[in-house]
Amino acid sequence: MGIVKIVMSWRQSGFNAFSGPRVYLREETAAENLARDIIRASFFQERMGYVEEDGIVVYRAEDGAGWKVFDALG
Repeated sequence: MGIVKIVMSWRQSGFNAFSGPRVYLREETAAENLARDIIRASFFQERMGYVEEDGIVVYRAEDGAGWKVFDALG
């Protein structure tokens, strides 16, 4: 199997990097769209749960089939 087929078979994380043309500040619409992308949350708060007695945060997968557990800070 070629390297391209191997890479294309990987499950995509959803991470994207902008590789289009440069955005100039004088282009208000493009700059505003870029700013919205920067401040957009990289996770969904609706999928998060805090288990106070265990001091952990649980994050459900998009398909609801799995989850990740993190130690709560503080």
